[in-house]
Amino acid sequence: GREHSAELDERFAEYKIGTIVLVPIGGNTMCLGTLTVVRNQGRPRWTDSESRAALDVCRDLGHALLNARALEREQAQNVELQQRGAHRTELIATLSHELNNPIGVILGHLEILAARPDLDPLVHRSLAAINRSAQRIGALSEGLLVLRMLENPLHPLELLPVDLVALLAE
Repeated sequence: GREHSAELDERFAEYKIGTIVLVPIGGNTMCLGTLTVVRNQGRPRWTDSESRAALDVCRDLGHALLNARALEREQAQNVELQQRGAHRTELIATLSHELNNPIGVILGHLEILAARPDLDPLVHRSLAAINRSAQRIGALSEGLLVLRMLENPLHPLELLPVDLVALLAE
């Protein structure tokens, strides 16, 4: 207000400022700041073309700042996605490892029991059913390991020819 007017006049006189132009820095409707340009006393006033040039420069600067902010956000999102991917890969590895241990124990004990000829045939059928289920869980665990290897950029896929006729027959 008016109470600051005298102080501003003193500062302008001290620094020999004749005119000041405040140019907004931003893009679209967003103002990120202002550029203050001064002219010393006795210099001509700002022309329209100089004012337009200052506006254009500050608009370009504003767009550059907004682009830099967008790039920083994108980079932060990429880091977060990489962290989530690493967490998922670690989770898959842990899950596969945790499945393999009990499956090995189950299959080992099934093998011991199946070798006993004195067991009832109904028990042997139950052991065979348990064995099939344990094999399926083991295959699931192996599939998780394959998935983990597919996601690992340090171990790229090795392409090999496949006999489709034999695969279909299987």
